[in-house]
Amino acid sequence: MKIAFKECTKQQQYEENLYLYCAIVKSAALSNIIKQATEMGVTCIQFILTEHTVVKNINLSRARLQAIEAAE
Repeated sequence: MKIAFKECTKQQQYEENLYLYCAIVKSAALSNIIKQATEMGVTCIQFILTEHTVVKNINLSRARLQAIEAAE
């Protein structure tokens, strides 16, 4: 199967900073979110406490290390 693009209908906008706002989730899921967001180019992750949040705190130093590892 071959796919060819005929024309670009809209130019992609370049954003210097890309933010992700997400609720605090359990450790394994949070690790996955940090890794994938970093790989997609997110520059800032803002964690949000919601009414249904189970986990109330995050190990920020561990989250920072996970983001650095994903960026390498």
